[in-house]
Amino acid sequence: MIHRGGRRRRTLWADLVVSILAVSAFAAPLVLPVPSVSALPVSSASSVATSAGTGTPLGPSTLGGVTGVASGSIHTCALVGGGQVRCWGANSSGQLGDGTTTGSSTPVGVSGLSGATQVTAGSEHACALVAGGQVRCWGANSSGQLGNGTTTGSSTPVGVSGLSGATQVTAGSGHACALVAGGQVRCWGANSSGQLGNGNLENQSSLTAVSGLSGATQVSAGGAHTCALVASGQVRCWGDNTYGQLGGGSSGGSSSSLVAVSGLAGATAVVAGGFHSCALVAGGQVRCWGANFFGQLGNGTTTGSPTVVAVSGLSGATSVVAGGDVSCVLVAGGQARCWGRNSFGQLGDGTTVDSSSPVAVSALSGAARISTAGQHTCAALSIGQARCWGRGLDGQLGNGARISLTAPVSVGGLSGATQVAAGTKHSCVLEAGGRARCWGLNTAGQLGSGSLEGFALPTAVVGLTGATQIVAGEGHTCALVTSGQVRCWGRNSSGQLGNGTNVGSTSPVAVTGMSGATRLAVGANHSCALVSGGQVRCWGNNFAGQLGTGGTTPSSLPVAVSGLSGATAITAGFGHTCVLVTSGQARCWGQGMNGQLGSGFANSSSTPVTVVGLSQASAITAGSSHTCALLSSGQVRCWGANASGQLGNGTTDDSATLVAVSGLSGVTQVVAGGNYVCARVAGGQARCWGGGPALGNGSPAGSTAPVAVTGLSGATEITGGGRHACALVAAGQVRCWGENDARQVGDGSVSTRTSPVLVAS
Repeated sequence: MIHRGGRRRRTLWADLVVSILAVSAFAAPLVLPVPSVSALPVSSASSVATSAGTGTPLGPSTLGGVTGVASGSIHTCALVGGGQVRCWGANSSGQLGDGTTTGSSTPVGVSGLSGATQVTAGSEHACALVAGGQVRCWGANSSGQLGNGTTTGSSTPVGVSGLSGATQVTAGSGHACALVAGGQVRCWGANSSGQLGNGNLENQSSLTAVSGLSGATQVSAGGAHTCALVASGQVRCWGDNTYGQLGGGSSGGSSSSLVAVSGLAGATAVVAGGFHSCALVAGGQVRCWGANFFGQLGNGTTTGSPTVVAVSGLSGATSVVAGGDVSCVLVAGGQARCWGRNSFGQLGDGTTVDSSSPVAVSALSGAARISTAGQHTCAALSIGQARCWGRGLDGQLGNGARISLTAPVSVGGLSGATQVAAGTKHSCVLEAGGRARCWGLNTAGQLGSGSLEGFALPTAVVGLTGATQIVAGEGHTCALVTSGQVRCWGRNSSGQLGNGTNVGSTSPVAVTGMSGATRLAVGANHSCALVSGGQVRCWGNNFAGQLGTGGTTPSSLPVAVSGLSGATAITAGFGHTCVLVTSGQARCWGQGMNGQLGSGFANSSSTPVTVVGLSQASAITAGSSHTCALLSSGQVRCWGANASGQLGNGTTDDSATLVAVSGLSGVTQVVAGGNYVCARVAGGQARCWGGGPALGNGSPAGSTAPVAVTGLSGATEITGGGRHACALVAAGQVRCWGENDARQVGDGSVSTRTSPVLVAS
């Protein structure tokens, strides 16, 4: 495991989480930060195209009631309300505690565990402190780290034999320790380096006392060493000392007896990392010692030290954690600073660049606890939620995806969405306060993130607040804001942003002269707004007359649609636009070569024409080259292109007049995508027809008649994109399905999803 010549061969335990987060916190409890979640740019993501693990999921909603969090090597656990524990990530050794060995990228409940007051995670095991000062552990047990007198692993919690009166528990790579009454410490598990502190090097599957230690107020187990804070504010360490992590002034070998950390006094907390250790001292400063290959000592160098060194430029820290080659602190406001290795984004600063001095974790505040395993880091927020970042290929970030992220994401998935919109290869949601987040393709800046980097998971639209509607096109996006004004961003080669230029923007710009707007619609490269009095203003591309001005000249500023009033709803396709009017009739204009204007002829028109035979329509929606209307009776009529069966009448023949969708009734909403249509029906279920893979029925094949979307219920809104669709469901969650080559489905993968998956966050 270690080359004594100075280089090391890294194993999973070297990237172990050794910080401890608990409700019953010791002196200077560990604190976490709260982020507005931003996702990792696709260009720097380490991702795998795999679905979330199975198991016994807590559910798709954002995990709530979190009071503590602990990061293992490739799994994570959280303490939640009622003294229960939820875990997620890899599970080959049963470290999720749910009675299986099946991994999960969302939280699952630890079986039969209640009354927990603290949770800690080792390399492939975890332990919880429960009522009465007892400890229960689960997962791998080859070294006796479960403490039940055996070396047989367990996928459900087992009691640590003979232990009572414990006030704190900590898990190292393959060992664990508990602080008990009188300031003594009991340890069990792996002991090849003397990390149990009992004077020998033999593994122990049951409790053994740390020799000569009393007056301890906190204990922390690291990779293969352990440290304890004693009442005098001094620190004692024991175990592996290859890199000077015991702090005694020398490096090499190991010690199964206590070593005093030289030159350290007034410590209020201590943490043991993979091959280094750190202590919180007066004034909120931090001192570290041991290995420093990646800058984990935080002193601006990568030179190791067997004696204490000060972390550069840091003060006001309220807690400290260490794991693998990473160290982190919480500071005022529940923000966080981390330093050390950053190969998976575990420092949370939006990069994968190592840092030998503290860097701020992006968009994180309100953290109450923090934990790092060396390759990923998690925080428990004061609002009871959790955020994780870093390596996520085993689902250990808990967001429903298997992808590494360089900034914090919510554990449990996206929540709080109030509206969802799907573009050709990107998607967006509105959230509380009129803010928006988008994900997917971003080659034209259509995500509004201020850059051209694609994002695998939702990322904030820069500077947008007060939005009441969001709509997504091919390469641009627009939002209606509370003042009746409009903001657009993304591609602008045809003037579709409406600001009088043809220059694209990666953040929202105001549509010039627009006020009083009540509803928006965007096509591939044009945009329209319904305004007071039932009139319509459009801007952008006009190759087929889709601006409705009587000509085909594009406009980078809003222009009035000729001869139109009384409009009550609006929709836009690739090159055509339609409105409902007060009589329940419809009028369309623009490209009509496939009959999508519904005039009875396959002709284009640069001014509005009446859809023949349509009355009592309550909603209208346009796909790429087809259009559908919802009738007040709950039935659907469609017209236009039908090569993929998107008219839903069992044929593939285009129609310039209305056709009835076969076998469909009780519809409450209808939306058209590129070459398909979906309808929301009773119970929030959905039925789709047309081209695959956006039908959501578990098959990539298309259908000329409606098929049920698999496993979808409780949907309150559905939106259609190019070849993917999304639904807003209970608790503001979002489910998407279909083509996913640009990560537009939002689960962090690039795999096509033929049935709905949770947008991870």
